[in-house]
Amino acid sequence: MSNLIKKTATNVWSPSASTFYEQPLSEVPKGKYQRIIVPNAKDNFQNRGKQKSADAKAKKKGQEPKQLARITDDDINLFKQYAIAMGMNWGFEASTHTIWFETKLIGEDLIMDSFDTGGQYVRWALSMGLYNRAPSHVNFSVEIENANKSNALALQAGWWALPVGTSVSVMGGNSSNPHARPISEHPSLFVKMQEFLGVVFKMEDMSIEGLSCVKVTRQQDVPATKDEITVDEYETDQLLMGLVALAYKSPRNSDGAINLPFEQKVIKTKATGGYHISAMLKIVEALGIPLETNQPSFLDNEGKFDWKIKKSWIDSGAEWVIKIN
Repeated sequence: MSNLIKKTATNVWSPSASTFYEQPLSEVPKGKYQRIIVPNAKDNFQNRGKQKSADAKAKKKGQEPKQLARITDDDINLFKQYAIAMGMNWGFEASTHTIWFETKLIGEDLIMDSFDTGGQYVRWALSMGLYNRAPSHVNFSVEIENANKSNALALQAGWWALPVGTSVSVMGGNSSNPHARPISEHPSLFVKMQEFLGVVFKMEDMSIEGLSCVKVTRQQDVPATKDEITVDEYETDQLLMGLVALAYKSPRNSDGAINLPFEQKVIKTKATGGYHISAMLKIVEALGIPLETNQPSFLDNEGKFDWKIKKSWIDSGAEWVIKIN
């Protein structure tokens, strides 16, 4: 652990032991707590394209094709730090890209649909596994060794697990990684989260000794001021991630249905070809939350996905209206 981590981690609490399982999930005994299971993680068109290209190159060279990693060593290292800090059991079976996190919710496992989803989908599952594991005074920190990895995405994995009054700090990484919104633009995102969800986050630059460190603190919740909001693509998937995080953490009725902490919420954004918004909507459906959207069907007359239909919708500049609950 670096000196910076020692200075920013103010835990005075010892979590229970964290166990990391690498064997098939079928060989891991099921306890009383629900596990969020993401089979075939990050099965999206980008990764399918990379695998197809790698297979073609191997075949051309007369070599046996090799399965490309989707959950990387950097990801595993980050997840391990979070799991150890919060005493969470979890597992990853590399051969099937299956990753899972044990929650503190008693119940049957929640098996997710991973087709056309990405890293944000996995980070939501991680956040829900971390939630409700520490007392309200605990702050924790993680470290990124790869200078090219996004520190914003590492923070995203932790901030929805925070109780009010606590913080998560991420040392190292890249604040302007092209795969995530730059750290400098997060304050405006947090304003929208406060307006739409009533959740208040504060971001601080805690860099010292020439080392990068960013801290996010969850402050006292406030009443949401907007039930309808128009935002860009990135803000849409972030607001949806927050919405399903709040939903998952909400009390259940006697029939298991979630007692949502909000009335209907409406998000409007521009039609997009990305998969992150659709991935968050899969979580909405998996949790049994009412969902209405004006997104048209992209299936052809034979019931097969047709990219041309989707591209036509995107090119039209249509407004995508998403109604939750």
